[in-house]
Amino acid sequence: MFRQAKVVALVGLLCAGAVAAAPLFVNGLAIPGDTGDQYGITANDGRAGFFSDLYYDPIRGQWWGLSDRGPGGGTLSYDTRVQRFTIDIDPITGAISNFQIVETIKFTNGGPSRTMNGKAPDPSNVLGRALDPEGFVVSPKNGHFLVSDEYGPSLYEFNRKAGEPFAAAQGGTYASAEIADLVAAVR
Repeated sequence: MFRQAKVVALVGLLCAGAVAAAPLFVNGLAIPGDTGDQYGITANDGRAGFFSDLYYDPIRGQWWGLSDRGPGGGTLSYDTRVQRFTIDIDPITGAISNFQIVETIKFTNGGPSRTMNGKAPDPSNVLGRALDPEGFVVSPKNGHFLVSDEYGPSLYEFNRKAGEPFAAAQGGTYASAEIADLVAAVR
């Protein structure tokens, strides 16, 4: 499974005149399943396992790909992470090419040796360092990562430099004004 090609279909958009046309598929990229990140190429430590979420940060001009909880559906240990990548987009045709991973950040809780892990929590009501990341945005206010967690359900705010959490929201309790503002905005 890890050696199978992962097909990435990022859609290029074309506009007709001043009025935006319907989205049109231009091309896709095949990224080999054994593509590694900065930690290597093994399935549990270096797997470029993103596409749980893709995010473009328009303020910094950066693309991010969020990995899910890793291989094994929550039964195997996997350090959860986010990857920053570059991709060329032709300004005329919208065609994409030249995908490259340029940075990998593992989510941690208390230092690099205390990584957040995709292994399902046991017991299920005690999250500890368990993290099943599903959604990702970069805060326009401070550049922190906001990551939703399917195990919680929770929303974490991580420092972008070291992947350290600043705050977490679990069960309707918001530990930072940033998270409370986001929740209020979507209600």
